[in-house]
Amino acid sequence: MLKHREEGTRYVYLPTESREKASRSALKSVLATFFEGSLASAVAALVSAKDGKISAEELKRLEAIIKAAGQP
Repeated sequence: MLKHREEGTRYVYLPTESREKASRSALKSVLATFFEGSLASAVAALVSAKDGKISAEELKRLEAIIKAAGQP
């Protein structure tokens, strides 16, 4: 996931893929490892971790994302 180059006596490390691609890959791994691939279980765990304290703005955004995901 990293590459490096030498600058004098030190190494400078750089990513080999975009943040978006790396985060999607990491999330897929977390889903597979901890939630048997279930997005619903992962979301439920995140919501319960917040002790039910989801702002109205956050809830509205989540609803919009879910609605958009269900559109063909």
